[in-house]
Amino acid sequence: MSNYSTNERNTYKDVGDSVKIRNKIFSKEALIITLKYGLFGSLWILLSDNLLAFLVENPSIYKQLQTFKGWAYILITMLLIYNLIHKRIQIIKQSGNKIKEAYDELKRSHEEVINMEKELRYQKDILQNIVDHSPVIIALWEDEGKITRLNPYAQKLFGYKEEEIINQNWLELLIPRNNKKIMEQVMEETRLNGQIRDHESEFVSKNGSIINIIWNSSVLNSGEEHKFQVVSIGIDITERKKQEEKIKRMAYYDNLTGLPNKVLFIEEARKCMNASKQIEGSKFAILYLDIDNFKYINDTLGHSVGDEFLKYFSDNLNRNCKDAAIISRFSGDEFVILYQDTYSTDQLIECIEDLMKKTGNTWTYNNYQFYISMTVGVAVYPEHGTDITELLKNVEIAMYGAKRQGKNKIQIFNHNLININYWNMVMANKIQVGLDNEEFTLHYQPQYSLTSNRIVGVEALVRWKYRKKENISPAEFIPVAEETGQIYEIERWVFKTALQQKKAWEETGFRQIGISINLSAKTLISDANFLKIEMLLSSYEVDYSNVTIEITETAILSNINLVIQRLNRFKAKGLKIALDDFGTGYSSLTYLKDLPIDTIKLDQSYISAVPYNQIDSHIVKAIISLSHDLNYDVVAEGIETIEQLVYLRKQYCEDGQGYLLSKPLPSEEVIELFKKEKINN
Repeated sequence: MSNYSTNERNTYKDVGDSVKIRNKIFSKEALIITLKYGLFGSLWILLSDNLLAFLVENPSIYKQLQTFKGWAYILITMLLIYNLIHKRIQIIKQSGNKIKEAYDELKRSHEEVINMEKELRYQKDILQNIVDHSPVIIALWEDEGKITRLNPYAQKLFGYKEEEIINQNWLELLIPRNNKKIMEQVMEETRLNGQIRDHESEFVSKNGSIINIIWNSSVLNSGEEHKFQVVSIGIDITERKKQEEKIKRMAYYDNLTGLPNKVLFIEEARKCMNASKQIEGSKFAILYLDIDNFKYINDTLGHSVGDEFLKYFSDNLNRNCKDAAIISRFSGDEFVILYQDTYSTDQLIECIEDLMKKTGNTWTYNNYQFYISMTVGVAVYPEHGTDITELLKNVEIAMYGAKRQGKNKIQIFNHNLININYWNMVMANKIQVGLDNEEFTLHYQPQYSLTSNRIVGVEALVRWKYRKKENISPAEFIPVAEETGQIYEIERWVFKTALQQKKAWEETGFRQIGISINLSAKTLISDANFLKIEMLLSSYEVDYSNVTIEITETAILSNINLVIQRLNRFKAKGLKIALDDFGTGYSSLTYLKDLPIDTIKLDQSYISAVPYNQIDSHIVKAIISLSHDLNYDVVAEGIETIEQLVYLRKQYCEDGQGYLLSKPLPSEEVIELFKKEKINN
């Protein structure tokens, strides 16, 4: 712009000079020509006449020469005038050309100025449109923070009209109180450095909502030494921050329960460990919780209901673990809790038992009731691990060790558990070999009427000789098979073999002999495996009124409503139901009235104490009496002495089994026992 102005001024100067020259030429040329002509004429008259008179004396010739002299004068003056006028015309032409050139230059400069003004107006319009319509904050403010301009987007974002915000101090109006000190430092940095880049800060709108903005600010040179203006351009990153927070939450928190996830737990546990290393004798405990029978909720009512239960359980943990440093959901129904400042094992166990008591109750959903219990593994830093990986591995080992003991158990880690895990792994491999090689067999323990001493039935009991050499007790392999899921295949084989044997006995003439088959809680609750058992029952034509399914209280506690429903399906086929190991669970009397059972089996732990232990004897007597009142038959297990048999007869116990009466026998021996009894009777 400045260069064009200089050229334009120079052009105007040149044009002016040319006009002045031309005027001077026009005013002086006439005088010059007149003077030159007068001078030449005067000299010609004076000199030519004298010279001619001097040279020619003859008048006649003189007269003729005077005529020639006149023509010569005319010719010479014509040439002189032509020369003078021609030169002046050339000067005028040059001046005219210079004027024309100056005019053309002026015209071009003028056109350039007009075009530049148009371009400037266009650029200004573009810039104004950018300022007015860009989705960014554009602000001008003075050194003390007074806002001098704010674009429409910023006005809308902050919720202020232009007249409400112009000349206001943005520190007072737009910055949260707790951020003012920081922003004052930012302003000072901007003054000193002339700019600031990519600064994130919180602003507050007129309605009080917080807006996150990333700023770039630059000082504008105003030309005044002690005064400056700052232009700031900002982008609203509030939504981005929310998304970042959401992504962070997804990375560090469980989406269902809102609890910290495994990643965050490990980070926090490492911090806790580093803090503990600084304090001699400091320790902390990690609890690994697994909800007992959670799978049954999913299997019965679906995963959406299972999710509702997990949220309910998580809320329970939050309410009842006020002293916990962090409560985390690792996966499924597994939760991990970290307790700081652990002092003694007894205090820790007391704390866990209190937690189990507060969180363990019955959860009701649409008339379905689920008993809540949990299995807890415990590991303590630094005794059970000096890094988080080792601690988590050992606490999980402890949790599985607790599971092997049953439901609702606590297990503190010890190194022997690692050996048990290895033993379980070896046992699981052996079980698979036994299944593949068909090494399992059934023995049958006779059940006698305690009044008639006659065999009324048998209980099918699985036996196993590994590689035909090593007898392995069911007490060893059944818990492992239940843990690995191999129990499903074993039970299907037991049902198939027992029903085939029942069919064979009926064809031999022993139709009245009943047979009892044990069914695990896992199979009873599992949709797919329960269906397979039902299909097996439909495959054999036997007298199902003499077939009894034995279930334990563990199966009842897992899911009472589903258990009742499935037991009724057995009953519809004509089968009988026996409640095995009665008295060893937690809720026998609570659910006894609801179950479609026919028989109560008294656990051996009670029978072994009678008649000498008075308390156990009273319990046995009460159970038998209660069962009779409810129209249940009673079978006593584990009868090993005459005294036990006599006591049970006095209490009118109908049936019994045990080594005193008969040990479990292979099928070929038990059939001989049937035949012998038939002959004797």
